[in-house]
Amino acid sequence: MATNEKFDVLRSPNFKKPKFGYDVIEISSDSSIESKLGDISSNNYLRLETPIYLNKLNFEKKNLKGLSFKSLFVVSDCTPIEKSVWRIKHILFSSYLADVNWVINEIGDSELICENIESILFVSHGFDNPQNYKLKNCNKMKNKKISTYSPYLKVPYGVFHPKFILLVFEHLVQPKKNFVRFVVTSANLIQQDWELKIQSIWVQDFFHNIERKDCEFLDYLQEFLKNILNGSKLKDFWLSKVQEFNFEDATVKLVASVPGYFFGDEMFMWGHLRVRSLIKRFVSKDQGKSDELGEKRERIILQFSSLGRISEKWLYTELASSLSEIPGTKLEIIFPTVEQVVNSIEGINGGGSLPVKKEYICKPWIKKLLHKWGTGTMEKNATDEKVIPHIKTFLKYKIFDNAIKIIWLVQGSYNLSNAAWGQIQKDGSQFCIRNYELGIFIHKDQFEFERYFKLNEEFPKFFWKRKSNFSFISEINANKPIRLLNFPLPFKLPPKRYSNSDHPWNIELLM
Repeated sequence: MATNEKFDVLRSPNFKKPKFGYDVIEISSDSSIESKLGDISSNNYLRLETPIYLNKLNFEKKNLKGLSFKSLFVVSDCTPIEKSVWRIKHILFSSYLADVNWVINEIGDSELICENIESILFVSHGFDNPQNYKLKNCNKMKNKKISTYSPYLKVPYGVFHPKFILLVFEHLVQPKKNFVRFVVTSANLIQQDWELKIQSIWVQDFFHNIERKDCEFLDYLQEFLKNILNGSKLKDFWLSKVQEFNFEDATVKLVASVPGYFFGDEMFMWGHLRVRSLIKRFVSKDQGKSDELGEKRERIILQFSSLGRISEKWLYTELASSLSEIPGTKLEIIFPTVEQVVNSIEGINGGGSLPVKKEYICKPWIKKLLHKWGTGTMEKNATDEKVIPHIKTFLKYKIFDNAIKIIWLVQGSYNLSNAAWGQIQKDGSQFCIRNYELGIFIHKDQFEFERYFKLNEEFPKFFWKRKSNFSFISEINANKPIRLLNFPLPFKLPPKRYSNSDHPWNIELLM
């Protein structure tokens, strides 16, 4: 079926699945794929770099800011691997889908990476039993300790869905310079996710811990690892290993979900109640005075690749009330139209990574919240709509003086479902979660970091430090430029509402 043909979106047509040779597709990509968050020409605004990236798509001519899968395994882009003083020793991969052979062959391109790795653990939804993986086409890695594990799902109808990587780099001479690279992403460990779909990536490097100090980030990470590795032979190894590193300057907070029924204070450790507790902690202190006009301009974005069977009551009384301290904040769902999917680079087959049922996305109260993927209204140049999103973004933003201020952002593995975010039960006394999930939370009032690098020597490229003597409130009082966090979003803010002729994509169109 030609992509410019019209068809009845109310039924499921019999599409001929086209062959897709994405290796020959080439499009120009520049900063248009990065949201500029408004036309900011005034000196009153200061845009701050953040450790959040998009992936580099394999058909892009220009994308200096995007990260490829392979780039995560390199200490510094300025130093060839053969001259590096660091070597990767241990890797923990977590993903819903995992193509082990593809991953190993990607990192197996480098002899130095392969010959120094001591252990690799894949944690995924798809492995039936713990096992030593037999590699098919990678002789360099056949003798390495590569194992797989699938966590136990305590609650029915749940999935293991977190997508993250832990890479332990050891220094050849000075053990005190060992570091761990922590990656939280929306991408599965499969080729098409990294090369064809838009994904989010948070990545940060953390050096060896010289002094043992209490660290909330480490405590939360360990609690999450205890849950997902419970039953794995490498559980104690990884719990001990992460303790070796200093996470005090973590630029984000972690938001995770683990299956179970939770009570009391434990309810606020996971899911949307975790976000609620973090937002309360970081409520901006400059909101002391009521700003009715400003509050009316605040919006919450719900952008996802999959939608569960949710109720209107759950969306507004649970999730929305956790995501905003201001009751009645407007919700905006960003999701591709049928036309956008059909006209995408992958064609209609690309919609397979948007497994949303028609009965879920076409509910009247959902449809009135729908906004188009890509194109916004604040800039003339539209984001490239030709790429299918697999990114998941939940954020709150505010419009003022023709600028967009993002108040907070959550990215990672979370889609829009109560299985992922959790559901309050039994008159508020019980919190039920079905999925394992992992995301990052960043708030504008919490971000006080800058990227640190050295010009004349090799240094980890994703290392960030807390700014000394920094106070967000003092900057406001000193009439300094308003700080805007710079996030590379592949959609524009504010988003463009669906027209009467637009219909949301649904997976039945592939059947």
